Amino acid sequence: MESITLTAQKRFPDETTKGELKHLRQEDRIPAVIYGREKDAVPVLLEGKEFRKVLSTEAGANVIIELNLTNGKDTKGDSETVMIKEIQRDILLKERILHVDLVRISLKEKQEVNIPLNLIGEAPGVKEGGLLQVQKREVMVSCLPTAIPDHIELEVSELQIGDSLEAKDLVLPEGVELLEEMEETLVSVLAPEKEEEPAEEEAEEEEGAEEAPGATEPEEEED
Repeated sequence: MESITLTAQKRFPDETTKGELKHLRQEDRIPAVIYGREKDAVPVLLEGKEFRKVLSTEAGANVIIELNLTNGKDTKGDSETVMIKEIQRDILLKERILHVDLVRISLKEKQEVNIPLNLIGEAPGVKEGGLLQVQKREVMVSCLPTAIPDHIELEVSELQIGDSLEAKDLVLPEGVELLEEMEETLVSVLAPEKEEEPAEEEAEEEEGAEEAPGATEPEEEED
């Protein structure tokens, strides 16, 4: 996996108040923090437009970032190799990023990451009226940063009604270790739901409703 270069500006103490952070976000600048590898945490600012470009690559949130740190006055500074640990988004506006956690990495040490599943083919059971149910859309793996796959393919073209695929059925790229339970169900084809038949009690109520209101048994005549 290729890395992407991104510039970040070091954030200063007077840029940590709620009012200042709100102002920075209005300017499409994203507060972020770099941490990990037994080093001090470093607060920085990311340019929103540039960071969204990073997320739009095939690697998505698993992209390797070569972060060039500046102090706001020059374009040269320390460099950090990082990955995205967490992205905090606005509850109402998902495209609005509020904060980013970046973790330092070594290209020689394995990382644990979530990889999206890409379903391949069409299940015959679905053509017969079954319902394709996806239990997991991504799986956790361990591998070197340079070996992180963009996605993992899962072939579903042989699934009949009642069939399922588990984590053990995945074909992983070389150097990628699965961290899920082998018996974890990933996708299955469920039988179509049958229409419920009316209960006997409801049927009896319908029959009773057909009788004239207030109808009673005829009384026997006296001799």
